[in-house]
Amino acid sequence: MSPRTEKQQPIDEEEYITQAVREYLLTHPDFFAKHLDLLSALTLPDPSNQAAISLTARQLLLNREKTNKLEAELNQLVSFAYQNEKISEKVHQFSLMLAHCQSKADIDATLMHGFKNLFQIEAYQVIETPLLQQSRAYCLNQLPTTWQALLDSPLLLAQSFAILPLVNQDQSLALCILASHDAQRFPEHAEVLFLQRLADLLSVT
Repeated sequence: MSPRTEKQQPIDEEEYITQAVREYLLTHPDFFAKHLDLLSALTLPDPSNQAAISLTARQLLLNREKTNKLEAELNQLVSFAYQNEKISEKVHQFSLMLAHCQSKADIDATLMHGFKNLFQIEAYQVIETPLLQQSRAYCLNQLPTTWQALLDSPLLLAQSFAILPLVNQDQSLALCILASHDAQRFPEHAEVLFLQRLADLLSVT
């Protein structure tokens, strides 16, 4: 008995040719440089209106799209850098204000002025009884129910919160809660670099 052989699937001629052309162009990147006349002869559908355009025009469109995307990303980076610079200036100004405080009353007045006028914080509260879940600053959209009995009413109406643990030499001191009616002001998993700087500043005040 002769050995059985698996029946081979018929080869799709168009698919075979397409793959062969693709591999050839990939291994011969200078092909169109040697055949410039093909660039104007070949056409592709325009993605904006499905009209036929030349390969050269299609490449120009792709390059323009890439340029626009890079410009948008650059503008976003510049915007972030500007925002970070402004926040850094505010944190520095706030630290200078706290450095001039001579009493607890001065600190309380400076906190109220700084949070409201420098950082546009709608409500805040310092809880001297430590309720630390972690030692680094973080954000929440909803506070734990076990905290609510300790909070003033303005915080209970807020939609997002920045939690600043006040820690000195690894010892829990208190918790400073910043609140906003804007749910996107302090979203969970937000970047907390400047919030942690505020927490560090308040911890040594």
